[in-house]
Amino acid sequence: MDDLYSSLGYNLRIVQEFLSIPNERFKLKMILYALSISIEDKITILEKIKAFLIPFSMFRDIQEFMNSTYDYIQKTIEITGGSLNEFVRILIRTVIMGFIQEYVDYVKLSQKEEVFDYLTRA
Repeated sequence: MDDLYSSLGYNLRIVQEFLSIPNERFKLKMILYALSISIEDKITILEKIKAFLIPFSMFRDIQEFMNSTYDYIQKTIEITGGSLNEFVRILIRTVIMGFIQEYVDYVKLSQKEEVFDYLTRA
């Protein structure tokens, strides 16, 4: 059992270091511990997150991007309640929709509701 908790802690540190999230902002451990799933499933979620993050390594120097990515990861865990079914699919969708929303807000598109409605239906 101690090995599982060690593995959980190790995976949490890897995710935190990859995203460069400071300790006071990193709430993933608390969120995972609040879930009513096994420690093995918590580790599996973190392993899926680590695999998902690999393509993002080219953006590690852009802290705002890493912060947003962390927020979307956190949101996905909260949405899924730790369910492993379709976790990666929901994570991808949450991240993409989040970045699109940030872009639309940034460029102040006048028809952003229509854009979001279209993307939600897609």
